[in-house]
Amino acid sequence: MRYPITKLKALTLACLLVIALAWQVKAQQQILQSQYMFNGLAINPAYAGSHEALSLTSLYRTQWAGYKEGAPNSFSFSGHMPINRTRIALGAMAFSESLGDKNQQGLQLAYAYRIPLSDGILSMGLQAGVLNTRLNRNYNLFHPNDPNFPEGEISAFMPTFGAGLYYSSDNLVLGFSIPNLGIYNNGTEAEEVVSIEEVRHYMFSAGYIVDLNNDLKLKPTLLARYREGQGIEFDINTTLVVNETFWFGASYRHLNSLNFLTQIQLTNQLQLGYAYDLPINSGLSLVSSGSHEIMINYRFRIFSAGDSAPSPGFF
Repeated sequence: MRYPITKLKALTLACLLVIALAWQVKAQQQILQSQYMFNGLAINPAYAGSHEALSLTSLYRTQWAGYKEGAPNSFSFSGHMPINRTRIALGAMAFSESLGDKNQQGLQLAYAYRIPLSDGILSMGLQAGVLNTRLNRNYNLFHPNDPNFPEGEISAFMPTFGAGLYYSSDNLVLGFSIPNLGIYNNGTEAEEVVSIEEVRHYMFSAGYIVDLNNDLKLKPTLLARYREGQGIEFDINTTLVVNETFWFGASYRHLNSLNFLTQIQLTNQLQLGYAYDLPINSGLSLVSSGSHEIMINYRFRIFSAGDSAPSPGFF
């Protein structure tokens, strides 16, 4: 049953809800992924259930190839699904990321409530989880005798809470999220010189499908990120989809890299993806030949009494 609610009213109401939540609490450093358009749960809890099936995604990323000491790498595994005969969807993501002397592991659980509209679905999502951040003992190598630097490893556990909105139709998606509404800093004393601090991110995403002919589709996407105190960053991507099977794309990450992506839809259920980031930052390009990212997505229906294979989607 569809309710007599317009898309504009629903979007306005949902935006006010998320802004109100953000106003009440003053974030986790967002895990960087070039194939974010295929792993939306990593940036928005409202993405849960959007594949209309149980969707499992594994993504591994290694950055700054050729730079051996402390180069970033990350791994994430996520799953989400709608609950049969309800408007509820659930999801979860576990991830691990390392950068130099800093290591992070986290687990997030997502809940989404999906409202059918006349031309699409508006989803409102919440997420909660826990994040562990560690600095190993090497962080004070340049100040080994400074008594202000604590000895040994610094470790902190912190709760995370996030919220998001996600609108999807046959050819358009729009999303806005704050993956972590909370703020955290473990340095409580004025003389603290080493602390673990998280910065809040605001994320806006958009994507559209353009039908060129029966065999070709064009899929432009945008991801804009605002990090408090650090300005705006954005990714602009365009992907050509051939026979709904082969995907070839390129994107520009603001002042950072040119990214090249390719995916193949092996079956209705299984998709493989690879991305290569070519650094354009002059300092980074001197020490690294680029970054590599591998993605696997598998979808299947568990409530359907008929064909268990879902139709592949574009988002």
